[in-house]
Parts: sequence; C-alpha cells; structure tokens
Amino acid sequence: GVAVTILGAQYWGKRESASIRRITGVGMQFSVAVGAILTVLCALFPQQIIRIFVSDPLVIAEGAAYLRILSISFVFFCATQVLVASMRCVETTHVGMVASAASLVVNIGLNYILIFGKLGFPAMGVRGAAIATVIARVVETLIALLYVLRYDHKLCFRPRDLFRGDKALRRDFVRYGVPVVLGDVVWSVNLMANTMILGVYGASVLTAANTANNMNTLAYVATLREAGYTLSEEEYAA
Repeated sequence: GVAVTILGAQYWGKRESASIRRITGVGMQFSVAVGAILTVLCALFPQQIIRIFVSDPLVIAEGAAYLRILSISFVFFCATQVLVASMRCVETTHVGMVASAASLVVNIGLNYILIFGKLGFPAMGVRGAAIATVIARVVETLIALLYVLRYDHKLCFRPRDLFRGDKALRRDFVRYGVPVVLGDVVWSVNLMANTMILGVYGASVLTAANTANNMNTLAYVATLREAGYTLSEEEYAA
C-alpha cells in the first residue's frame, strides 16, 4: 500500500491516471500473493506458529483454532490496503475511513453475537471471534472495491485493471517499495520478539501487556493528532 501511494502520488501530480491504474495492478499482484502465502502457512501450521509465542497447551489449542479461521481474511486485508492506497494518492481519503468504520461496526456486532451465542446463534468463543473478523474484512474489501469500480471518477478503474501489471512500473515498485517493506519487517520482528518474551510468562501477562500497548497507542495517536501529524495505517497498526 505504501509503495502504491508513493508512486501513485507522483503520477497524480502529472495527472497520469493510466500509470496509477497500472501501479495499483502491480501492487495488487504483490499484496494478494503475500496474503495468499500467509493464509496457506497459517492454515496449515497454526499450532506451530502459536507455539512460537506461548507454551500453554490450552492457549495454543485455542489460538490455533482462531488463527486457522482468521487466515482467510489476510488476502482481503491486503487487497483493501491497495485499493485504499490507490484512492489516497488521488486525494480521495474518505474511502478508507468509511470502509474501516463499517468493518469495525460489523466486527463488534458479530463478536457479540457469535462469541456469546446471541440471536439464536450458538456460543462459539474464539472461533466466533475469528469468523466475525473474517466477515468484517470481507465487508471492508467490498466497500472499497465498490467505490473504486463504481463511484470513483478520477482513475476510472475497470475490473481487469486491478491485476494488470507493467514491467517498468514493477521495477519502480520493487525499488521504492522494498525499503519500506524491509523497515516494516524490522519493526514486526521487534514486536514478535517482544511478544515471545512476554509469552514465556503466560497468557495473563501477555493479555495485560497487550491491553497496556493498546492504551499507549491511543495516547500516541491523540498526541500526534494534537501536534497536527497524520498517522499512516502502518504506523497506527504498529
């Protein structure tokens, strides 16, 4: 998504809509491929992945069940990020906000229904939470896709444009995108190492740490907003 925004914004300055459509297609190819790889890994080896972070057998079993279902959402999440990035680079910023808000509402509502077994549904626990997240991600993707294909008049995407590549633009995408991705990978490894260390102390310590980190993120965002700085999606997720 970041590489699409960086390159797309340059072409938007020249009003080269066709180039933005092509770079979006390249970004979609890369993102969906990565999402598909992660989906396969998490679906086939959920216990092995969870065991990296915690040693409690009960947590591993529940976490594996959650991760196996959640992995379906990875491709949808990756596709949404590219679609939103393509709109952001042409100064249409509300699409991501609307899609995220709708996803949040759906996720909260379905979590309540599926986790606790409301409105006639059975109580599904962590599996219900995973299903709710998958459905919310699908809704998010559909909203972004609907806007890009039907309501956007700046880029005028057609379905085939979303996966149409370009050899020259693919080189630019790799050139500018790889350093950003590597930076995110370093930060992700840092978070993983932190989680692995906390996981040694058990689920209760890990839960407390995650709660504290969420509160810290809220304070961080509020501070930056007051300072007039807009947080990127990658920084917010971190």
